[in-house]
Amino acid sequence: MLLYSEAQWEPEPSADASELEFDTWEARNPMWQLKRELDVYLDADFVETIHGAHLFSYLSELLVDATEVDAIWTSATLEANTVLLIFDQALGGFPVRLSSTSRLDYVGEFRCRPLRGL
Repeated sequence: MLLYSEAQWEPEPSADASELEFDTWEARNPMWQLKRELDVYLDADFVETIHGAHLFSYLSELLVDATEVDAIWTSATLEANTVLLIFDQALGGFPVRLSSTSRLDYVGEFRCRPLRGL
């Protein structure tokens, strides 16, 4: 899932690469299928992929209204084992309407506690 939900970088060209080789590398990096499908500005520093047994307890601590975790759980399919968080800051202040993608079901917008360090 991380290969889909998080930005991926090819190895940087060697120090002796030409300016054209470096520019070509820079133009195709990062590769980020989620961003391509959503077709919106995304700052990778504010996108978080959570999976595993702890994801719903983590959400309970993060959301302002912990009871909203039940709504997320109810909307999730039986196979769901990953939650992708896209914080407002990831959208760069642009007006964006998020939606489902080929691999993720959009379940809504939820108020969360302030991110640490911001």
